[in-house]
Amino acid sequence: MRLYLARCPETKSEEKGLLLGQMDAPLSDYGKQLSTQMGVLLAGENISLILSSPQGRAVTTSRLIAAAQPGDKARPVVIADGLTELSCGHWEKRPRAEALKDGHSLRPGWGDRPPGGESYYDGEARVWAVVEQLRAMRGSGQILLVG
Repeated sequence: MRLYLARCPETKSEEKGLLLGQMDAPLSDYGKQLSTQMGVLLAGENISLILSSPQGRAVTTSRLIAAAQPGDKARPVVIADGLTELSCGHWEKRPRAEALKDGHSLRPGWGDRPPGGESYYDGEARVWAVVEQLRAMRGSGQILLVG
């Protein structure tokens, strides 16, 4: 098995400098273009399965990548809840510059949480379910994870 990792590109909220976390926003036109380009770049890799975060921006990215794959075989896009984005808590949909004043990080350490949000440890706990799912699929071809 070979794993590929992709992150959804620019959203309309990110164009405005807003933090998203688990809030959703549609991809910008540029984000859609980049998603299609990722699909073209991965066209020769024989992707057999795409696991996507449930966020709409990741699902859209996954579907655009799948549509750009060669041949008439549809690549399944499977939602993996473990790939859900970390919550930014009270900072979601607020300006990035406001949350990250003076060069501070939203999560300076692995266990730090923004107010009302999640730490990296919280996300790690979710991702383990995906890791276990992948272990069970050993030898299942080329898999793309989109978060």
